[in-house]
Amino acid sequence: MNRHILGIVGGTFQSKVDYTVQTIPFSIAAFDLNQDTNLDLAVANQGPDTVSILLGDGNGSFVVEVTPYPVSTDPQSVIFLHANNDDTIDLAVACTGASVVSILLGVAVLFSPRVDYPTGVVPWMVVAADFNQDTNMDLAVANEGTNTISVLFGT
Repeated sequence: MNRHILGIVGGTFQSKVDYTVQTIPFSIAAFDLNQDTNLDLAVANQGPDTVSILLGDGNGSFVVEVTPYPVSTDPQSVIFLHANNDDTIDLAVACTGASVVSILLGVAVLFSPRVDYPTGVVPWMVVAADFNQDTNMDLAVANEGTNTISVLFGT
């Protein structure tokens, strides 16, 4: 059960609100996925190797999408990014079990089936930026198993 707590003035928080996702939710990212000006959430679930999407309503509440998206084995970190430079948002998920980053390209408010890209052993975290300034999004992945960083340049 994932929990979020709404902030109030003075640095304190209201009572938590729980949302049920799949088993072993491990990381979370926020972005306005469906371009309705409300933040949405993506949750990497290690139990079934999926990503759950929760659509925000702008008032601090979320609706869990019915069908989670399959990714590779043991998802550790999830981020939103523009992987293919179109108008829809995409997902990148570092998956330790297969030593890959799963990329799910956005199609409207849905995602296409994943494409896996090899990384070093036990990729733990992934970040996205245009490291070589060619206007294509690149990925950097921290690999715990090899004490390395893998950089995957976008094309």
